[in-house]
Amino acid sequence: MSMPVESPCGDDGSRGASRGASFIGLFVLLAASMMVFAVLTWAFVFRRGLSGDWASMPKPPILFVNTAVLLASSFAIEVARRASKPASARSSTPGGAPARCWVSSSCSARRWPGSS
Repeated sequence: MSMPVESPCGDDGSRGASRGASFIGLFVLLAASMMVFAVLTWAFVFRRGLSGDWASMPKPPILFVNTAVLLASSFAIEVARRASKPASARSSTPGGAPARCWVSSSCSARRWPGSS
């Protein structure tokens, strides 16, 4: 004799929790994430403002090049995303080359003579 198996669907045939419960969970997660970042930001500002031993690090010139390459890569990927159709799957995007350039320049910035 077999036992009846309950369906994972609700009585009305829908799957999972109600939409309202999903939004409550999403807002709780969002609030918790915002609180964590707010505390980290406050700790940074507090530490920097009250201590006398905060030292600024020199910025390597490649930092600005990296920022420009990263922005260009993001722009190229967005242009490619908008130009592609949802049904087509492409193996490479125009943003691939700037992304590789950014990664290689980031690695060279770590070896910059003024940085540690």
